[in-house]
Amino acid sequence: MSGVFLSKQYAMPYYIAEIDKNIYSIEELSYYLYHYLPIVERDFFCDELVDYIEQVLGMKMIGNRMREYIHQRGTLADLVLLTVKSTDYFDEIEILALQKRLDERKKMSPAGLALDKAEAFVKLGKYGQAVETYKVCLTKGQEEKAGEDFFSQIHCRLGSVYGKMLRFEEAEDAYRQSMIIKANKEAQMKMVLLLLIQGREAELPVYIKAFNLSEPQVRECERQYGRARQTYLQTKPREMKDLAEMKANYRRENGYH
Repeated sequence: MSGVFLSKQYAMPYYIAEIDKNIYSIEELSYYLYHYLPIVERDFFCDELVDYIEQVLGMKMIGNRMREYIHQRGTLADLVLLTVKSTDYFDEIEILALQKRLDERKKMSPAGLALDKAEAFVKLGKYGQAVETYKVCLTKGQEEKAGEDFFSQIHCRLGSVYGKMLRFEEAEDAYRQSMIIKANKEAQMKMVLLLLIQGREAELPVYIKAFNLSEPQVRECERQYGRARQTYLQTKPREMKDLAEMKANYRRENGYH
């Protein structure tokens, strides 16, 4: 796992599906828990993980404590802190910061936790998982009777993820749903970007008028798209045969979301 200095690794890995990576030590496990906390659920801590800690890493005391927490209603915070404190990888200040984050998460609603998780998946480039988690946000939001701002925001973000996946029809549907729920300037500008990416410039005047976008807002959309296109032209042959590659370049250079 990138960014981790390890004093000791073991030959047998433990696979973490959420990030599609293997870990080889308690330090790497702690690193994962610390830096990817939004996507860590309590059921991540399972008998299989305990077996790995006990049998492969040889940390029977930690494994026994973890198994007790798992089967005796220990909280996610209990399990995370037990693991992270079992190494010297993080100092006291970092541990206190982690404790604060865990305390803050206890106060978050299920919809808020799901939103945090979805955004973490987006940052990881796990777009399929992000889509599914945003859908969970919508369900949890309905259960919590969230306001229209919440639902409009989630649909807008769904549109952004669909755009990253080149699923443009679904992206457009999501942006439209966002705007149906509430006039959402962000969704409107994302829609304009989507049209530019697809080469649908002829449709822009209708949308710009319908959205009542100001000239500076339109220029901003064009600027972001133009910057990505210019980058492409500077690094690739001028004959743009591969439109999909240009779109990928745009997303990478401009953080289209």
